[in-house]
Amino acid sequence: MKRLTTSQVSAPGSRRTARAAAVIASATTSKQRVLVSTLAELAAAARGQNFEPPEIVVGGDIVKMRSALIGAETVIDKEPP
Repeated sequence: MKRLTTSQVSAPGSRRTARAAAVIASATTSKQRVLVSTLAELAAAARGQNFEPPEIVVGGDIVKMRSALIGAETVIDKEPP
């Protein structure tokens, strides 16, 4: 994953950093992977799980709807509080 940091998205310590966020790698392919975390921890978690492009980053309430929309995929969860 490209060196995305929380400070590039939101001021550190702000409420936005606690928001739900997800990174989806290789979307719509048999290699699709999803990581759910908080915005503050997403970049480090994705690097720790060796996520690589192509990737999509999604944030906010839509991430919480994931369970209703889930299909056949590999899911790595670190659910936000």
